[in-house]
Amino acid sequence: MTPCQSGTHEAIEDFRGGKIVFIRNGFLPRYDSVLEVLLDSNRIKYSFDMFGHLYRDCYPNTMDSLIKEKFGDNFVDKLELVADSLFFEEKKNTTFEYYEVDTWAMRKNNEDQLGGDFIINYLNEKLPPKSSFRFVSNIVDRPHYVIEFTVDKQGETKNVEIKERNNTEKFKGTDKIILNEISKIKDWTPASIRNEPVTAKFQRGVAIESGE
Repeated sequence: MTPCQSGTHEAIEDFRGGKIVFIRNGFLPRYDSVLEVLLDSNRIKYSFDMFGHLYRDCYPNTMDSLIKEKFGDNFVDKLELVADSLFFEEKKNTTFEYYEVDTWAMRKNNEDQLGGDFIINYLNEKLPPKSSFRFVSNIVDRPHYVIEFTVDKQGETKNVEIKERNNTEKFKGTDKIILNEISKIKDWTPASIRNEPVTAKFQRGVAIESGE
């Protein structure tokens, strides 16, 4: 018996014995925990297999086919839509992580996430004319900060924090410039989920390029 035949046989025997398994691999959707509850209510076990190594060959495909045969072709797809809707309703008045949103915050008339280099250019405008350094976006081999901030539903910047500092000690005053000036940024197009504006948290790197 080949590995595929063995996996197919195992899936059929599990299914007949009442062990029904929905297997996901590749990535976890934002509503994953809600989906698990909905599957469980239908007596379906949920399993996450990131690299496809936990089951014998052909086991997942056979199990998918058996689920469709028993519950209908679009059963899992419909369940995922319900799970996503429930997830959003539960959290819509909280702050989402950047990886949970459908679209990131953007600048008006700019389709780049977070407005591309908008923050970098904005910070450079706040430096003294004869400053010995400037801010840049490429943090590789440069002193840099990792900045975290929230863009609320009204498109205003909130809760700016420096989450990480790397070799920035000699650039006195840069912390204050970053925290004060980024906090003043308004007029974002907020992030969205299901075409509704949401409050979301983002991070970006801000590097320092010295003119010395």
